[in-house]
Amino acid sequence: NHLLAENSPANQYATLIAGRATKSGEIEFVNAGHLPPVVISNGEKSEFQIPGLPLGMFADARFPTGTVQLSPGDAILLFTDGVTEAVNCDGTEFGSARVIEALNGATEPADLIRGCLDSVKTFRGDVASADDLTMLAVTYA
Repeated sequence: NHLLAENSPANQYATLIAGRATKSGEIEFVNAGHLPPVVISNGEKSEFQIPGLPLGMFADARFPTGTVQLSPGDAILLFTDGVTEAVNCDGTEFGSARVIEALNGATEPADLIRGCLDSVKTFRGDVASADDLTMLAVTYA
């Protein structure tokens, strides 16, 4: 953060989310202005909100952590803003709510990513993607 704050133009920032998982299913996250991950637990889907400013905004910024406890079969989906900011021919963004809807009860990583990616592509139609569509899914076994 200090390096970016001291060496980047004042209007340029970076987002980051990082996690550390344990064998017991606990994941500790730190979020620097990134989109919240979606946690799928016992069939319920929710965003795991962790506050944090983007990297490089303020050299002395602090980045709090948040912890989520997964049970076997629970999953997490992380994604870039290219997913939520994908637009259709009307200029409407895909958004976080559609990400959650697209998961359709899946918990296997490939199914989570495929379901979300298929929904984004259907939503966009013939509109080309303006940004990357990057996703990472993890299931606790």
